[in-house]
Amino acid sequence: MSLPALNEKGSSETIGVAVLVGMTILVTAGLGLGVLVMGQQQQQQTADVDFTFLGEKLVVIYEDSTDRPAGRLFVQGTQQNMSWAELDDSKEPSDMVTENDNVRLQEDSAWGTRADPNARYDLVFITEEGERFVLASVNDGGSGSSSGSSGGPGGSDRPSPPG
Repeated sequence: MSLPALNEKGSSETIGVAVLVGMTILVTAGLGLGVLVMGQQQQQQTADVDFTFLGEKLVVIYEDSTDRPAGRLFVQGTQQNMSWAELDDSKEPSDMVTENDNVRLQEDSAWGTRADPNARYDLVFITEEGERFVLASVNDGGSGSSSGSSGGPGGSDRPSPPG
């Protein structure tokens, strides 16, 4: 009597199924990671903004095509924070700041003090969920166009504007 031959066919099918399951897990993990990274990138916000110093006055021109509520858009300086609605007499907090809208930071405006060309100024957006985004900044003298120097929530080490 001889021993029955081993069935090698069953072991090769098992190895094949294990390889397919492993590949499926790797592809799924790769796609999931890609979605997470893309989701984090979408959380960053920036805006095209022009900061122009004219003597002791700073003109902030919103040049972005994304409209934002004036009550959620803040100009943050070294000594104060004010919403766009507070700086622009023609806008209520619910009104939208649109492309080419501008505000002036100067002593005889709502800002109340001279603009310091050596100080840092940020344009900050607070979402309805309370996330804080620094859309643009200028922190040196002269004119500057800036978009999103520190785009995520929190943006800089400075305190959030009042909400």
